[in-house]
Amino acid sequence: MAAGCAALAVVILASFLRPSGPALVDILTATTDLPAGSTLTAEDISTQPFPADHIPPGAFTDTTQLIGRLLAAPMAQGEAVTQTRLMSVGPRADGLHTVPVRLADAEMADLLAPGAIIDLVLPMGDTSSPLTGEVIAAGARVVTVPRRPREGTFGASPRSAGSLVVVATDRRTAVALAAVGLRSGLGVIIQ
Repeated sequence: MAAGCAALAVVILASFLRPSGPALVDILTATTDLPAGSTLTAEDISTQPFPADHIPPGAFTDTTQLIGRLLAAPMAQGEAVTQTRLMSVGPRADGLHTVPVRLADAEMADLLAPGAIIDLVLPMGDTSSPLTGEVIAAGARVVTVPRRPREGTFGASPRSAGSLVVVATDRRTAVALAAVGLRSGLGVIIQ
């Protein structure tokens, strides 16, 4: 009986001396694969426990900070949502300016991805004469292509691009694009 009590005392002492597991913090992760340009919804993110010592820089813990934000880069299911994956809301470090533009053909936006270099063309003339175009922005960089959930699609991509594309360019060109944005959509030349 003494030996049993001694063994029990050793087990109890060992449990007190054994280091506990790492502290966990709930961070927000993607519930599914998300393409660049996705507008985050509550269904796109969930909380997952993560070791406090290994939380990625810029990770989020509050859902309200993410709802409605645009992804600037794609995310894999289970990946931590970090500031670097989101469309920047402050000044750009490269000195360029971001401006949303509307394309004449929404399907063209499906061909674009962040980082693509494009020329934006304003159609000139009318349907009674041959159409020409004027390059309004040469060498604009695509920042993101907002994508919205598709309703009722089976076996298709769950998100589709609209005709809106966000590009980065110098200030003068950004002002011209903003002014042209009040007219009909632009054409695209992919470089």
